[in-house]
Amino acid sequence: MPIINLRKYYYPTIRKDAFVEVSGEVAEALEEGLRIERRQEKKKLYHRVFSMDTNDWTQLHISIYAQSPEDVLLRAEEHAEQERNLSRMAEAFAHLTPTQARRIRARYMGGKKLREIGELEGTGESEAGHSVRSGIRRMRRYFIQQKWLNAQKED
Repeated sequence: MPIINLRKYYYPTIRKDAFVEVSGEVAEALEEGLRIERRQEKKKLYHRVFSMDTNDWTQLHISIYAQSPEDVLLRAEEHAEQERNLSRMAEAFAHLTPTQARRIRARYMGGKKLREIGELEGTGESEAGHSVRSGIRRMRRYFIQQKWLNAQKED
């Protein structure tokens, strides 16, 4: 017959170690109950399900993780704005020469230096820089033409 510690199963009620000899069925039932309880707690944490009458820290925890309706709307608007900007960038890239588009992608999306771009393409750093700058000016003019950008922002 196994010996169990009641504190393990009834902690808030029993705070000190209390060892008891029980039958195998009782020990297995207690272990199964403990496993079920832990599984439910993990699900609650994963899905962020809280009850306001459970613990002192719940109020703080909810204030950190819960989103207000305004937060949800702001995030949705930010996401829509990002998607709109990405589609505009793709449209503007379509109006560049293939060389300008390739070099701008290498510079800003690939994080390469102008010297590296020049070496990869067999040209100089100044030619790569000129191509990148002219491509950006061309994209800026396209953005202004489409009224996505104010003309006074142009350098």
